[in-house]
Parts: sequence; C-alpha cells; structure tokens
Amino acid sequence: MNIIEVVFDIPVDKKFEYLIDKEIAPFVRVLVPFGKTKKVGFVVSVKKGEKQELKKVIKVYDKCPIINSYLYQLANFISETFISSLGQAIFSIIGTLPIRHTSFDIKEKKGKKEKGKRKIIIFKKEDEKKNYYLNLIKENIKDGSVLFLLPEVEIAKEYFSFLNTEFKNCILYYGEMKRKEKGEKWVEIANGERNIIIGTRICIFLPISDPSSIIIEDATNQAYLERQTPKYETLKIAEFENEKIGTSLYIGENCLSVENYLDIKNGRYGSVVLGKEENPSQIYILKLRKGLMDKNLTFLTKEAVSLMEETIIKKKKVAIVHNRKGGSKILICEKCNYKFTCKNCSTLLTLSDDGKTLFCKYCKTYFEFEKKCPECGSKKITFKSYGIEKMANVLKQTYKNLKIEKFTGESKIIDDEFDILIGTGIIEKVIKKFDFGLIIFSNADLYLNLNDFSAEEKFFILVHKFLSVTQNTCFLIIQTGSPELEIFKAIKERNEDIFFEKEIKIRKQIGYPPFSKLLKIEIKGSKKTPLEKRKKMVEEIIKEDNLKIIYSGESFPPVIGKKHIWKFLIKIDDKIPKKIKELIDGKFITASFNPSHI
Repeated sequence: MNIIEVVFDIPVDKKFEYLIDKEIAPFVRVLVPFGKTKKVGFVVSVKKGEKQELKKVIKVYDKCPIINSYLYQLANFISETFISSLGQAIFSIIGTLPIRHTSFDIKEKKGKKEKGKRKIIIFKKEDEKKNYYLNLIKENIKDGSVLFLLPEVEIAKEYFSFLNTEFKNCILYYGEMKRKEKGEKWVEIANGERNIIIGTRICIFLPISDPSSIIIEDATNQAYLERQTPKYETLKIAEFENEKIGTSLYIGENCLSVENYLDIKNGRYGSVVLGKEENPSQIYILKLRKGLMDKNLTFLTKEAVSLMEETIIKKKKVAIVHNRKGGSKILICEKCNYKFTCKNCSTLLTLSDDGKTLFCKYCKTYFEFEKKCPECGSKKITFKSYGIEKMANVLKQTYKNLKIEKFTGESKIIDDEFDILIGTGIIEKVIKKFDFGLIIFSNADLYLNLNDFSAEEKFFILVHKFLSVTQNTCFLIIQTGSPELEIFKAIKERNEDIFFEKEIKIRKQIGYPPFSKLLKIEIKGSKKTPLEKRKKMVEEIIKEDNLKIIYSGESFPPVIGKKHIWKFLIKIDDKIPKKIKELIDGKFITASFNPSHI
C-alpha cells in the first residue's frame, strides 16, 4: 500500500493523506472522498506505508505526471508570494487541462548555462512595435521556444495573424477558448510541437520545456493581474522563471512604471529607447476655474471648446476621456475652481468622515478644514462633477448636428461614424483606429484622487499610451484644477525623470511600494458578533508582530449581501505573517497585496 499526500483547490493550506493499493506517481490528479462528497485532488507526494484510519483513493485520472518539478516549484512560489494555498496555486496552473488528457511525456524545463537577459524596451511610437518584436523573436527562436504575452485577446489575435505569416510553429492560446481546444493546445505545447506561443497572461503557466525567452508587451497593463485567488502578477512569475531557468525576459512599454524606473536605475534591467517623437503632439495643461469654463459645456474650458470646434471643422474626430463614475470627494471652490492639496506632497485632499478635517490619502496627514477657499476666500465649496452619461447628453443638446458616441468597457467595437467619442481611459484601446485631431482629459483630478497610492503613476502611464499613438496633427488637452503639480510639468515638458524622481522620493519617505508591501485584509461576517471575533484575532497578530496599520475601518458600504465587512491595510516588509496566512479561509477572511484601492 502507498500513502499519498493530496492538496485541493480550496483556501486551506493543508496536505491530506489517502491510501492507494497500487503504484502511483506524484503530480497526477485523483478522485477521493472529501467529507460527505467526492473531490478532485492533486498528488504532491507518495510514500510506502499503511494507516488503517485513512480513506482510499476512488480513481486516478492521469497515467503520468501533468506538471514538471519547475511548475511545482512555481506553485510553491505563487502560494507564498500571492497568498493562496498550495492547492489553489497548482489548480490555477493546470486549470485549462481537461480531466481526461491525451497522454504526453511532460518534460523538465531546460536551464540555461548563462544568466537570462532582462531588458525593458521603451517605444516612443506605437507603429514601431511589430517589426521590433518580429526581429526579437527571430533572434531568440534559435535558442528555444518564445513565449509572447499580450494584455488582451484581440491584441493577441492581431499579433498571431502578423507573426503566423513569418513563422511556421506559432500557436495562439488564451483563457476564453473552449476547454477542449485549450486542452489540445496544452498537450501540443507540452510535447514540444510548437515553439512560438502567443497569448494572454494564462500562457505563463504552459509547460514549455525549452524556453529561450519571454516577451511581455505593455507589462504595466492591469490585465496582467489575476483578480481571483491566487491573485498573481504575471511579471513576477516571468521574473521567477528568469532567475530559476535563465529564460531571457523582455518588457515592452510606452512609458515606464515607478518599479521599472528603479529597476533600470539599480541595474536589475537593461533598457533601450526605441525611436523618438519626431513630430510630437502638442500638449495643453488647462486650469479648471469657473471664469474659464464654457457657458454651455461647463465641464470644458473655453479654450478646450474652441479647439474642439476647430478640430470638427477640419473633419477630424475628438475624444473626451473622463472618469466613468463621475463622482468624487475632491473639494472644489465653486468660484475659482481651486482644489485643496496636501502641503507635504501636493496630493489632492479629501474630506474626512467627520467633515472637520482634510485628509491626504498618500502621506496619511490631516489638515484643519476652514470651510473657505484659501485662494479667493469663497465659502462656496462643493463636490460637483459630471458623469459620462450627463456629459454625452449635454454635448448632444449643444451640437445637434454632430454624432456623439459613448465608449466604455461594456461597449462593442464602434465604427467611424462619429464626431465626438466620450468614455473612460478605455478609449485608449481604439484611439489608433481613427483619425483623432484632439484628445481631452476633461478632469485629470478625478484620476489623481482615486484611493490608490499609485493613482498618479497610473494616470501618467495612461497619458503616455495616448501620446504614443498620436501624431503632430493631434492635440492633447489635460484639464485640472491644479496645473502646478509636478506630474503636469513632467507631461508638458516630456521629462519623465521629473515625475519618477518625485514619486520615488515620496514613496521612500512614507515606506510605500516598491519599498514595502501593502497587505489588505478583508473580514466578513453575517452578524457583527463573529465579525468582531475575527477582527480581534487579526488585531492581536498585528500587535504581536508590531505591524503598522495604514487603515482600519468599515467597508463602504459597510454591509453587502447581509454581510458586515471590515478592512485592514497594513504595511509589511516582504512575506505575509504566517499567523495571518493561517487565518485566511477565502470566505470570511481574505487578503491581497498592494491593492489598487482600500
């Protein structure tokens, strides 16, 4: 008899023992009794022995291992790094493989003799990308398979069509394919039948035996972050393979992130700037202020409206980019449109719950709220803002002869029969498909004031994505109540160093990522009594480990689906404290690193 250790796709980080009366290899799937039900588990170890009290395996699904030792090592890394059980990590890796797979001999990843390269390619012009990637693949395919990751399915399909004409063994792989097709392609890749794999983030788990390189286009894109447990970061997994196997890693970006900038500065990555802006778009930073606003389109300045009308006369299209939610806690002076900013870091302030103080979300500083504008003295302070729907309606009423279209995440691909396109930052997806003469960020402050420590960084990157696909015939307007902020100076002068050096200085001072990790813990309870008990358990561990609490309070709204919710945001150096990880059950207590919002 053999005793096997089995893990499951559940938030419990524990190995369960079962008996089996035949020889079995580790790294296969089995059907076993689990409580009052049956459940598919994954065998992580096998040893000789017998324990009478153990339940027996019902069925073995796989005749041979379905992952190699590298993928098992990767699963352990994911479990430790991204707060999940080992079982959840393993099943996220093999999730696309059918329960009855075609037999194959899974190969170990071949390690490289030399340390793999790490390079960031900064593209100043969008149209230079395809040929550069083509030549990069030609260079690396000599040494083994190439994995090419794209942020979205449509972009992956576009690159597959382009590269498939140049190379014979390309394969396209993404999560939305039918399960049978994914399984068949999974087996093809495991058998080494394809050497250029093109697809979305799920491809990072494919069993490629001889990888030479990984290419990640637009690595800062949020699409590379998994939203379900384990909430992995695709780039971190690629870096893990680079370290363990020696696979070369190439990152393509229109604009660096704070972490990218530091990585280059500290020598962790090499870099190359490809091309230059020969005919850059003209950039205008316009102040939002009552006397400067158009009388009909009160969400646009007079100058913006004038440029918009000139653009339409020239038969070119206009894009208006706006925060979809339309609401904001930003305090605005109705008279002069002054925005209240932090004296320490210039971040836009929000009003605290008690209505008596102003709060900086960045450096966590409170300021006295005098209920009047420090610039003009007016006491007319408001939270006014527009949403996309209202803006579209006002535009239609003002310009009855023009076609106004809305574009959001739920929108279908649009045709070119429009004059003005209004939507969120997602407009970036279609901006290169049409002849735009003007792009307007209607209120940059709504982006900057998101409850996110990296809000300015994300807006900076978003603007540069637009700039990379526009030309000298296109103007770009950014409206803000605070044009004096350094982020706008950096954009206007096209000087990234100004922004990144300021951002790094602030984050280092207050100990925010990448100089630490932020851990969000969310506690749920159908009644307040069990919630308070769980909350107290977390608080005791935080106190015992001397961890710094950034935020502790009720969710908003505090009750969702009859469940009370309490949230902690704590600062940690590296790994999640063991005692907190043991509390996480995936149902009542969950956790995630570096959340985009509290």
